[in-house]
Amino acid sequence: MRALEKAQTYLIVVKQGSWARDWQDVEWRALLAQAWSDSGKRVIPVWIGGTELKGFLRNWVSLIVDPEAEPTNWTRHVVDELRSPPKELSPAQVAENERLRQQRYDEIGRMAKELWKYEESHRDFPQGLKA
Repeated sequence: MRALEKAQTYLIVVKQGSWARDWQDVEWRALLAQAWSDSGKRVIPVWIGGTELKGFLRNWVSLIVDPEAEPTNWTRHVVDELRSPPKELSPAQVAENERLRQQRYDEIGRMAKELWKYEESHRDFPQGLKA
């Protein structure tokens, strides 16, 4: 995960019809945490062979490539995107990012409360720590 912390740009390549494995999901969550905590970090989703992005990838300006239509040029488009300055998000995209961030914070808060209740009922806490 140190590589995620040091990186300034994250390139996520997703192929149509693929799905995230558990380790990919963990990496994507860590990547999002880095990108949300540092506005200088850049996320570039590269969607191969499709027109509709999955989940959180919709929140970033993306590059859609079709290797079958451009077998020799699609990688050049990716490199050009990496070299280009970051694109500004629209106000609607910024608002959606904020909404999703708050939704995630709320979810984390709910899970922390549930964990605390579980831990409290399944452990012998010192007297002063019981809620």
